[in-house]
Amino acid sequence: DTLWVNIDLGFNTWTAQKIRLRGINTKELTNTEGQDAKAFIESSLQRCKFIVIKTYWRDKFTRYLADIFYKKRETDLTAVTEKGKFLNQELLDNGLAVKY
Repeated sequence: DTLWVNIDLGFNTWTAQKIRLRGINTKELTNTEGQDAKAFIESSLQRCKFIVIKTYWRDKFTRYLADIFYKKRETDLTAVTEKGKFLNQELLDNGLAVKY
C-alpha cells in the first residue's frame, strides 16, 4: 500500500515521492499476502507509459495519500483519467487489501 514514484511536475522538473494508497491496507511484505499485493501492483503497472496520481494530504509518516489510475500502453492522459483502472479498488476487488 506504499510506493515510491517519480512524478513529472512539468518544466523538466521531477520529484521522487513515497505515497500511500488511500483508503486501503495491505499486509506487510514479510507476509505472503504482502508479496502477492506487490506482485499484483508490479504486474498491473508494468506496461504503463505513465500513471495518474490524485493526491489528498499527507499522513503521519509524511507520505501523500493517493489514488492511482492506469491503463496499459495508453499514451493519452484523458483516456487514462476517464477510462483507466483504479488501482486502489482493484487491490480490494482481488482480495489483496482491506478498507482502511
